[in-house]
Amino acid sequence: MELTYICKICGFEAKNHTSLTSHLQYNHKDYTTQKYYDEFYKKENEGICEVCGKPAIFKNMVQGYLPCCSKSCSHKTKKFLNSFRKSINEKTENELKEWRNKGLETKKSKSSNGKCITAEELKHKEEKTLKHYQNWFPYITEYHNNVVKGICPDCHREFTTTRWLVSNRHKCNMTCCVLCNPVNFNRDSSTSNLEKEITNYIKDHYNFEFVRNNRTELEGYELDIWIPKYRIAIEVDGTYWHADPRVFKSTDIIKQTGESAEQIWKRDKMKDGFAKRKQIHLIRIKEYDWKNNKDLTIKVLNEKLDNLVV
Repeated sequence: MELTYICKICGFEAKNHTSLTSHLQYNHKDYTTQKYYDEFYKKENEGICEVCGKPAIFKNMVQGYLPCCSKSCSHKTKKFLNSFRKSINEKTENELKEWRNKGLETKKSKSSNGKCITAEELKHKEEKTLKHYQNWFPYITEYHNNVVKGICPDCHREFTTTRWLVSNRHKCNMTCCVLCNPVNFNRDSSTSNLEKEITNYIKDHYNFEFVRNNRTELEGYELDIWIPKYRIAIEVDGTYWHADPRVFKSTDIIKQTGESAEQIWKRDKMKDGFAKRKQIHLIRIKEYDWKNNKDLTIKVLNEKLDNLVV
């Protein structure tokens, strides 16, 4: 079955697979990307490693499952072995010699003793990495083979995550527990909780009607908090999802969306310009400012609202 960008659950028409993934995370919380693919697009026998029969790796909705469960198994497939033999046979004697020497140099560069890394060296590296992570999150208890484990001080449960997520959550000043702060962005994520906090503040201090997550005024662009009477929109910019320049470089990639920080900044700038042409007063509140200097951020917000609400 060919992949289409129309949601099979509710009929929503997405522009691409990234947009469809975001739609699932927003509107169908019970469906992960993999579960959606399994239910509507998975072929017979797909998702099983060709070599060992274990569950294969799920890539995304466009590519589906990879043929194998690991890199090790992928190097044992007939297709890979035939391709490898063919490339060897086509090499000249000098090319083979150069190829072997390059392999030896690579091995030497991986270890101080001139061979592939030993179990002792690997253990030492992992202990060093664990101590480094514990400086950020003292509740991390174990690090092995790029897998991080710990016991969350908030929910008191043991969690398992990746080194990539630990590094990014440290950048964003977020807890690395994936149980009380899930990886997939949804209405219960960290940014959403911040949005609720700001929404509650406005509800308690201002007497006007507002709408959350409006998608009609800017023709598809979402406005986190929309105050129609005064044509005011408040955007809550999460440090990670909006790639705050104080934390991210322009070339940094947001892995969940595949976008660079620079692309996100350009999109936010376009949204600001679109709002201005629509005569919408758009106020942005940065998660970084709210968490690190809340009193000043509230003061600035109050001044802007007081000037616009007349």
